[in-house]
Amino acid sequence: MVCCRRSSWRARLHPPRNGDELWNHVAKAMANKPYKALGMDVPFRTAEERDHRVQELIRLGVAQETLAQSDQDYGCEVQRKVQAITLENTAGARLADIDRKIEAVMKHAGPTMTTTERVLRWQRARTVSPGPSI
Repeated sequence: MVCCRRSSWRARLHPPRNGDELWNHVAKAMANKPYKALGMDVPFRTAEERDHRVQELIRLGVAQETLAQSDQDYGCEVQRKVQAITLENTAGARLADIDRKIEAVMKHAGPTMTTTERVLRWQRARTVSPGPSI
């Protein structure tokens, strides 16, 4: 007596004897797997979505041909575009973080000029550009 919970046909007492039984077994095993979109699913999409995908493919093809004619590398251009999009998406948060750090440094920093230096700069500024004459 064989006691086994495995669904493999090798573990059963009666393995598939012909092609029909084998394909039936395969179909049952495949039914338990998650769905994966395939190229054959394209005709079943909505017409609007299908047209959008086709237009996107045409646009990418034209861009690739244009870059090839101008002796530019398509892969490098795509990489630059991805980097630009990434920077645009992360720049706001990074700049806000840098602003907070600068504010913290400025708050805890002492005076940047000594009194003597400030007086000398003021005097120099007066001699270089005198105020309005009366």
